[in-house]
Amino acid sequence: MNIAEIVAKLRKGDTLSDEEQAFADSYDERKALDAASAAGRKKAEERQAAAEKERDDTKTRLAELEKQVEEAANAGKSDTEKIQADLDKALKRNTEAEATVATLREEKRISDRNHAISGLRRKSGIKFIDGIDVSLVESGFAKAFASIGDDELADEAVTTPLVEAFKTTNKGLILDDSGGGAGTNPHDGTDKNKPTSGKPIDQLSADERADQLRKMK
Repeated sequence: MNIAEIVAKLRKGDTLSDEEQAFADSYDERKALDAASAAGRKKAEERQAAAEKERDDTKTRLAELEKQVEEAANAGKSDTEKIQADLDKALKRNTEAEATVATLREEKRISDRNHAISGLRRKSGIKFIDGIDVSLVESGFAKAFASIGDDELADEAVTTPLVEAFKTTNKGLILDDSGGGAGTNPHDGTDKNKPTSGKPIDQLSADERADQLRKMK
């Protein structure tokens, strides 16, 4: 049983069983997202550790073969050539292992950065209105932090102004939970659900909505 199955069942108008209802009531989206992210990071770390072990093993083998090449140099050309061939293979494997380690480290860095940015969005309370491509909007939110380094994502003095700037620039796409109604700010009387065209987001054509999303990039 998972939340996707329950949502699909509700969309069809089916009645949930007691067990399914209990699962839905206890479902914690943030906890589920954090668990999935943690599992992904653990898998990436395991792959990185395996790649680093492969790299270290090939380095050990390289040292052994280099010693054999030196010893065989005086024993006969044929032996030297054989060992040199093994050495060349080990060098190639070592280069490949180094490249794999570097790639996995970069993947982990990107994964950690995305996790940190997702945490900033959840902490800020930003929720997007229905009817838009959330992946595009989340991509736009991530780009709001493109100017700062990974270590600065934990500094609220740096991230808070960027979050607020995103809210201001994209207020027509953000759900207002302040109590003034969906898309409405009771303090300034403006309609957050109206982009620059002046029309509510749910009344925009596909082209107009795409244009609104492009402005976030």
